[in-house]
Amino acid sequence: MHAGHIALADSFMAKMIEQCLGDPEPNQPARWADYTEAIFRHGGFKRGTGQAPELIRPDQHSPESLLKRLDAARRRWERLSLDPNLIEQCRATRPHFAFGDLKPADWTRLCAIHNAHHLRIIEDIRQGKAG
Repeated sequence: MHAGHIALADSFMAKMIEQCLGDPEPNQPARWADYTEAIFRHGGFKRGTGQAPELIRPDQHSPESLLKRLDAARRRWERLSLDPNLIEQCRATRPHFAFGDLKPADWTRLCAIHNAHHLRIIEDIRQGKAG
């Protein structure tokens, strides 16, 4: 479930970055939710404090579709990594349902934080520490 969620979320976050880069003019200033800065500064968030929107819940997708989504996300991130300066310099934003209006650099940071969060959960499950 967590790996599937990562695949769906990574694809979605890459899509948000692609949309920003496709229309790099700022459509509004990056306005974060009250707690976004603390999460970015801390580099993580507590387990159980949020809930994934319907769009990125893996229980609604077959394993085959998740593998396709993971491959699509990997290809998207590979393309985005070709010129990281574009991500850093772009000021366009796209809204996140919980964290506010994010620039491409913010989306990239969120992706890293989000993946690390779920990878820790997966490791705990593997070690029998979490259910």
